[in-house]
Amino acid sequence: MGHGVMIRLRVFRAHLHRSFRHYLYGSLTVVILYFIYLHFAYRGERSRVRITDLDRFPVGHEFGGRFAKVPPPEEKFAKEIDMGGFLPDLFPRKGKEDEMGDIKGAVHEKETAGNVLAASFFIEAHCPDTTRFVHSQLWQAWQRLFATNRIVWTVVPFGKARCLPRGNSDFSCQCQHGPNECELNQLMNCAIDQLRYPSNYMPLINCIQGKADLLDARRQCLDGQQLVSVSRLLDCASGIEGRRLLARAGQVTMQLQPPLTFVPWITLDGVRSVDAMYDLTENLCNRLIPPPPQCL
Repeated sequence: MGHGVMIRLRVFRAHLHRSFRHYLYGSLTVVILYFIYLHFAYRGERSRVRITDLDRFPVGHEFGGRFAKVPPPEEKFAKEIDMGGFLPDLFPRKGKEDEMGDIKGAVHEKETAGNVLAASFFIEAHCPDTTRFVHSQLWQAWQRLFATNRIVWTVVPFGKARCLPRGNSDFSCQCQHGPNECELNQLMNCAIDQLRYPSNYMPLINCIQGKADLLDARRQCLDGQQLVSVSRLLDCASGIEGRRLLARAGQVTMQLQPPLTFVPWITLDGVRSVDAMYDLTENLCNRLIPPPPQCL
């Protein structure tokens, strides 16, 4: 009987040792795998160049677009960091006093009495609503009211596009109406960057909006252009510089509060105006106090 008990104890102890070794090895394996995961996740996070909330808006149109499977706005696609001078300062962040002071140089007009209004237009090249608005509202209002010297005109061609970093200095961009829209958005951003003043670039924006592609825009809008080199403008639109400018326009778009949910998106003194989409001139004139002669 004593000999049998000893055998059982030895068998039990051997089984216990094997079970402990299996448990220990399994636990160590889990711990090692966990630290390996943390290592690569940290490396991936450190190496990612992030843009301010580039994922805030899905690429697809709110009424259903070609990129309908893009994650909804509340899901983070890219985290916010300081770009550290990575993008060109196409739309510099300025205070209200800086913006109001810049208008005098932008329109080359003498000072006039009355308030100054900031009007911003967030557009995209192939959006039908934007095309109607630019041709029937924005262009007409600009021709009528530009000389008042009392409106800061800002055009941001981006809409519901999406740009992600690719390499050290390039971006991969998707636009809700396809690659041709991205190139036209880039062309408009390049025109704004190179021509600087609304008096120079607004006619081009009006012409480029709604064109089929770069070739169509060149034939109808750029040939004979005297204010800027056509070849330089096209090189910008189809290259890294244009994609960087488009990504910068995306940063400006992402700063909107409330966030952009429709294109075109119009703000007057920083506040969205839905009614301005249907009668821009009236909405601008109603905010100019006293009204200039062009509004009477």
